[in-house]
Amino acid sequence: MFEICEDFYTVLRMAEQIYRKSNHLYDVSIARLFDIWDFEEAVIPSDEEIEFARQFIGFGHIKFDENSLFLPTGFKLNFGSLAKGYIVDKVMEMLIERNVKEAFINAGGDIRFFSNDNRRWRVGIRHPRDMFSNIVVLNIPDMAVATSGDYERYFILDSIRYHHILNPLTGFPATPTISVTVLSPTAFLADALSTAALVMNPFDAIEMIRLFEDTDAVIYFYDENEEPVSLRTENIRRWIR
Repeated sequence: MFEICEDFYTVLRMAEQIYRKSNHLYDVSIARLFDIWDFEEAVIPSDEEIEFARQFIGFGHIKFDENSLFLPTGFKLNFGSLAKGYIVDKVMEMLIERNVKEAFINAGGDIRFFSNDNRRWRVGIRHPRDMFSNIVVLNIPDMAVATSGDYERYFILDSIRYHHILNPLTGFPATPTISVTVLSPTAFLADALSTAALVMNPFDAIEMIRLFEDTDAVIYFYDENEEPVSLRTENIRRWIR
């Protein structure tokens, strides 16, 4: 049993919410599995290692309340998919409290904008296979944008791309989605949703994102013909320049 603070409790609550809405494909208890993949040295763990690690995955086994956290023996948590967004929001709140007139924060692709004069911000969504081009350019008000993709931390072995966003059910990198960009009122939510959507079937992911108010997304994935195609929430058209 661990004592936890209010911030930790807030992060756990978000992790639990997205875990349930993603049909358990978004799972911060994936840490033991993540530990056995080595993306720097291009090492694929054995089937035995993956199966052993998967014994210690399952957010449903975790118990917590506002003051304490219980982890079953062998379980570890990895908050890399949402803690950065939470920190971005906290920093922006601090700036606003200090009467900053305009600001944007970019923490490795998790971006939050603020302006007190109704400014629109121009944001390009990078093409997942061409770093020098955008798939769409948006003009958005004060919102947050987060992108998850298979092109930031990966290696290619025998013509197969292995990236760092793992499916907890298979133990391997998620497929077929290659890029997800989420626009949301908070970086916290955008960060978590972009990771969850990349692990999910893209059509299920779009349905999940529609459950959240004022939240939109662009999802790129490979279809049955191995061609890259996209899905977009309907309301994202209001932000396209």
